[in-house]
Formats: sequence, C-alpha cells, structure tokens
Amino acid sequence: MLRHLLNIFILSFALLQTTISQTNVCEISWEDAIKLSNSYNLSISAKITNSDGIIHIIWFNLDTNYASPDAGIYYTQSQDNGINFSENTLIIDASKVISPGILTAKGQNVIVACYGIVNEKIGTIICKSTDGGKNWSAPQMIHEGSVPQTILYFNSNIVINFLSMQTKAKGIIVSHDNGDTWNVINSTSPLFSDMKNVQDLLIAVGPANRESGTEVGFYTSINGGISWYGPDILSANDQISSLQPKIAASANGNMYVTWHEAGTILLRRSRGYDMDGNIIWYPLQIISSGASNAFPNIAVYNNAVAVVWESGEQWNKEINLRFSGDGSISFCPVAFPSPSPGGSEPDIIITPDTIHLIWTLRTEEGTDIYYRRGRVEEFYSLPQTMLGRIYPNPSSLTATVEVYLTSSEYIEIDLFNTIGQKIKKVYKGISGPGLLTIHVNVTDIPSGVYFFNLKTIKGVDTKKSLILH
Repeated sequence: MLRHLLNIFILSFALLQTTISQTNVCEISWEDAIKLSNSYNLSISAKITNSDGIIHIIWFNLDTNYASPDAGIYYTQSQDNGINFSENTLIIDASKVISPGILTAKGQNVIVACYGIVNEKIGTIICKSTDGGKNWSAPQMIHEGSVPQTILYFNSNIVINFLSMQTKAKGIIVSHDNGDTWNVINSTSPLFSDMKNVQDLLIAVGPANRESGTEVGFYTSINGGISWYGPDILSANDQISSLQPKIAASANGNMYVTWHEAGTILLRRSRGYDMDGNIIWYPLQIISSGASNAFPNIAVYNNAVAVVWESGEQWNKEINLRFSGDGSISFCPVAFPSPSPGGSEPDIIITPDTIHLIWTLRTEEGTDIYYRRGRVEEFYSLPQTMLGRIYPNPSSLTATVEVYLTSSEYIEIDLFNTIGQKIKKVYKGISGPGLLTIHVNVTDIPSGVYFFNLKTIKGVDTKKSLILH
C-alpha cells in the first residue's frame, strides 16, 4: 500500500492517456548523412543527448597506434538542430581514458564519464562543461576502482550506476552540485544497462538472472537512487536470454523498454497502475525478427517512438529503424538510414520534429562516426495542446501547472476531485503558442487525490495530482 501511495504522488500524471488520438506518419525525409569523426584511429561507441536546444555527441577514438596523439574521447555539438556541427574537441586524451564514455546534460551543464586514469588512480572519471560544451574541465577521479555503467541528470542531481572492478559490487554515485563533489549513496544496487526518470521517479532496466536464464528487469527508485524496487520481469520467463535492454519515457509518463532475444527485437509499453500500485504493461510487441539483430536503442518524444538496432555480420551490418507516431500502437516499415552497409552501435534521440541518429560505420576508408537526421512532415512538436508537469507532487501550498500550446487558442483548466466535482477554476482565456505556467494556490483544498482537466476546442487532457497538508 505504501508503494502504491508513493507511486501516485511521485508519478503524478501516472500514465493517463489523452483522449485525442493521433494517426501514424511514415514519411520520414532523411537528409544526407554527415561523417563526424576525422581520425586515422577507429571511432566507435558514439553517444547522443540534447539540452537547451543543443545536441551533444561524444565518441571514442581507439588508440590503434601506440600513443596516438588523436586517440581518446571526442565531443561535438550542434546548435541548429543538427544542420551544422562544431569542430571536434578532444576532451579526454588516450593517456587517461580506458573505455568509451557515457554522456548526460541538463541546461548548460554537460557531463561525460568513463573508466579512466587520473593521478595514477584507476576508476570512474568525469569531464564536465558548464557552458553548453564550449569549454571543458580537466578529467577528475570521482570513484576509484569502478566502471560507470549508466549516467543521468536527474532534477539537480547527477546519478551514476557503477560496477566495482575488484569486488564486482554495484552501486550508485550521486553529485548534488553539478559534478563538483560525489558521494556513494548505494553500494548494493542492481547493474543497469539504461536509466531514465519520469518526474521524481527514477526508472532503470538491466539484466535479471533467473534459473531459466537472463531476463529483463525493470527497477524504480522513489528516493533518487538510495534504494530500488524490483526487478519486475518484462521479458518472457524462458530459456532464451533477454539482452541489452534500453528504456525511454515520454513527457506524459508512458514508459517503453526494448531488448533482443536471439535476434528478435522486442518492445513493451506501460499502460498505468493496478490497485496495488504495480505498473501494468502491454503485451510484448515484436519489432523485428532475425537471428542477427542486436544492440537495440529507443527514443521517445510525446507520441513519437523510434526503435533502432543493428543487424547482419561484420561488413554486411545494417542500421535498422522503425518509427511510430502514435505511441507504439503501430509501427512503420523498417527504414535503413545508413548510406552503406557496415553500420553498428546506433544511438538516437528525438527533438520536436526531427529524428537524430548516430552510429559507427565501417567502410574501406576506415571506421567512423556518422550522423543523420530525419524530418517527419506531419510530426509536430506536440500532437495537440496538452498538460505538462504538475509540481511539486504532492503539493501543500502551491501547485505549478505547465501547459504546452501548439498555437494561440482558448483553453480552460479546472480542478476536479475523484468523484467528478469541480473544485476550482484554474485558468480561462487565450494563450500560446508555447509554454504556459500557472501557479495554483491549494492551501484551502483538503488533502486528497485530484485531477487537473484541460479543455480546448480539439479535446481534453487530464493529469492526476496529490494535495497533502
């Protein structure tokens, strides 16, 4: 029961669906692929994220020639939605980096973590930028003897899941000051392959060992990673190993998990909570069947979902992508965005009207990092005007309500209780386009579960909130 209540007020909008449907759109206009790396070394393991309108990309130039001056972790960025990219910057050189890096960003703060060496100590090191990637600090050791697995900017915190090389223990390191200082808050957590957040709820996926084999475990934390619930097993409990799970979450709280089983790419999508507070999941969806499918990844933006993976062997590898514009209800046919065979290790994000894809491409000229963007003609930044965040949740004095408006239009927002009685008129008038922020005084409203209801000429949207005095 406690878990049920905590999940209600931390995941306040609790996966409620909008009543306005959206049709799937499959016309993706792919622009020419861009080669980002320019090294004689092997360029591998690219990662991509975005913040404050900036696209951030890193990759690892593997030192194939001893003491190569251009080996290490490189960074580039785009401030015009992927049209142009900055000059490549070597942010961690080969003398300090041992393995490829992982990346997270929020606002103007960008953090790169990797397994590396600083002052003759080996462990998790970071390099950070506080000006949107223009300038970078020197690498610093934050946790000796460990390898970082996943990283996430979560509210004002940076959370890293690590694996100890000596003891094989797993844990969580957190920074509350944008990476200046770090503390271990958990030394017994599971090992995660991906980690995201939905408001104040941390969500993660990773391998869960069972008698039958390796399954996909889903985990949640309501206290910033100090403790974890799980695993909830999302894959079929069978003899086939379920590998390389990835997770994504939309602004309205829908969660999506993808992985592969013996070459089959699978997907599960959340659909809400049961009466005991457990997350309900839709049945398994097969995205692609084939013996050589591997390394899936996933990105979500509102109702837009894109699953990408590699298939084939060595020189014949292909990058595969399936897109859904209706929240994974249906998927478009498989697209092959790489201009030539040899693609692997794809990573992906979606911004309001664009799919951003990066991958490693092996050709006769070398192994390099490529970027390609795809524009979706009818894929709007929002499928319709909709409610965004409601915070803090629970609220005791003031609840802040965010509304995303696609155009200038008349809207009404009302607050209802659980039996449908209108408690308060929150907003009435013309606003937009853009973000509308409303501060609602709730000091005179009794503690309980309530619903903010947005009405437009196109339909309605509803989000749950908890008031607690």
